[in-house]
Amino acid sequence: MLKTPQEYLDTLQGPGRDWLEEFLDYMKKEHENITPVMFRQRPMFKVGKSYILFSVAKEHFTIHTLNFELLEDLKNRLPKNSYGKGCIKVKFFQKDAKPILKDFCSNVIKINLLSTGLNLF
Repeated sequence: MLKTPQEYLDTLQGPGRDWLEEFLDYMKKEHENITPVMFRQRPMFKVGKSYILFSVAKEHFTIHTLNFELLEDLKNRLPKNSYGKGCIKVKFFQKDAKPILKDFCSNVIKINLLSTGLNLF
């Protein structure tokens, strides 16, 4: 059983590992007050009543959240991706989506911190 984000990262190879490492580094740098935990053996950043969870599949990187409104907005910004209930799946070749996805992650954090009455920005 994987107990840390690094252990999960160590199980990956290729572009999936690169994507996850980049997003974990981004979250650590930009949101240092939020420590990731493991949920279903995937790294998750819990904020208030929501979260951001990262996972990697064979051909895509997935971001999961309960912020459905922000996901709807993301559909307009990144229409060529797959969406499930509470997630976006981005093919590894779509590197130009990374800045938009990082902004999305920060917005999820910001909205949920504000809803808890905390302001860590």
